[in-house]
Amino acid sequence: MLARTWTDVDELFRRIERDFADLFGRSFWGTPTRDARVTPPVEVLRRDGELVVRVELPGVDPEQVDVTIEDNVLRIRADRALQLPDGVEPVRREFTYGTYERELALPEGTEAEKLSARYEAGILEVTVPYQVREARKIPVEVAGGERKALAA
Repeated sequence: MLARTWTDVDELFRRIERDFADLFGRSFWGTPTRDARVTPPVEVLRRDGELVVRVELPGVDPEQVDVTIEDNVLRIRADRALQLPDGVEPVRREFTYGTYERELALPEGTEAEKLSARYEAGILEVTVPYQVREARKIPVEVAGGERKALAA
């Protein structure tokens, strides 16, 4: 009798999780149940007159990676689809599938025409040559020419 009770409880939880996923698009465990928009982690490094943007894209086919630059905004987009053989049903899914997207504003002085990208072991590395520009002090003009003291 106890075994039947646990089976019933297990089935009940499966139904609740399926309904929850249909309603919110995520399982109880916080994993996406449908294809989702994913913001991949990024790190930006500086070395010898260039910026190196590294993006984690685990399990992504390099042919599915799109890197563009427009108005000093670097856009990275990639797709990772769940591909299972026929007759296979996931029991637990914690991998992330969907469209990976990230945009980064690049500093002034970047040389967009010399941008290069390389993908290895799940990491996309985009190299952007740039020239560091010196900070320039701008004098601030006082309006009205005359200063008045405030009385307290």
